[in-house]
Amino acid sequence: MKIRLFVLLLCTHILALASPDFTRFAFTLEVKEGNEISHNGTGCFVKSGGSVYYVTAHHIFSDMTDAQRAAMVKSLTIVSESNRHLRFAPEQFVPVAQAQDLTKTDMMVFKMKPNPSLSAYTVVLAPSAPLKDETVYLASRLPGHPAATYALKILDLDNERVSYEKIAGIEKYTGASGGPILNEKGQLVGTYLGRVFTDSKRTDIRCLFGTPHPSLTNILPTPK
Repeated sequence: MKIRLFVLLLCTHILALASPDFTRFAFTLEVKEGNEISHNGTGCFVKSGGSVYYVTAHHIFSDMTDAQRAAMVKSLTIVSESNRHLRFAPEQFVPVAQAQDLTKTDMMVFKMKPNPSLSAYTVVLAPSAPLKDETVYLASRLPGHPAATYALKILDLDNERVSYEKIAGIEKYTGASGGPILNEKGQLVGTYLGRVFTDSKRTDIRCLFGTPHPSLTNILPTPK
């Protein structure tokens, strides 16, 4: 019995270590303004047709107009969260119809300049939405932590929002906005948007939430 228990625990430990590492898909916007450089949100590169797009959260630059976001392309570099020496340049801003903060259309998109090296860091859109209780994965750099892949259990979902179980031991998520949420195959099923508190007077996080899969399919066509 003790031997069987030891084997079971060992197998469980091995499975935990075998969780996917999707950190190579997490990138952040680096904005240079004069001598000042800021890093904003998280996102990922998505292949759609013959082009590659960077998808992140609209609300990280919600104080800008689409014209200002388009002009910002000249000062942008898209930098790897796991290797800050890895950088790519966007080609143009792609407006998202009716983009609004913390909603199903909370997305900002840039078309990337062609670069053969991008293929190693590019995901495709999943052909179908995930299911309730399914485990998916957020790739991001959370405050005080290195870039990592976090398992998220889906609590609820519809065409407006997906709710995820909070990450154990994590209280701050600043900078993760727009981070890719991937299925076990590394296909994009959503993007991270924010966290929901039990009420305004408490600091414990009840759950996380993000964009639903149908919102992504409205912007980037599902692969055939």
